[in-house]
Amino acid sequence: GIGFAASPSFECEARHMKLPERNRKDYQISDFTDCPCALPDGTALVGQSFVAIDPLNASEVENHLSKMTLRSRRCAASSKWILTGPRNKSFNFLEFSGTRMLAHDIEFFRTRVCA
Repeated sequence: GIGFAASPSFECEARHMKLPERNRKDYQISDFTDCPCALPDGTALVGQSFVAIDPLNASEVENHLSKMTLRSRRCAASSKWILTGPRNKSFNFLEFSGTRMLAHDIEFFRTRVCA
């Protein structure tokens, strides 16, 4: 969820982080983490409001969307999202989190643009 103490969290857990061997010429994302929600190796740099690709280059856009789809599927399949309710029924947190978190994001954006 949202916040530092949230469980489950959209952040990768510390147990998934690792330091790669030193003095290598190149590093991949997987050299630093085995988190199922991390971006796949070869994904373009992504920020909150940008991605380091040429939006007019169809192959770059397709490659990026393929990488994001792979990450999203791998992350959604992670067991960290499976919670057990009070009657021992299991459910996937992601199936119940979308609308509330969208509302949180909209409200955050609204306050930043003084709307």
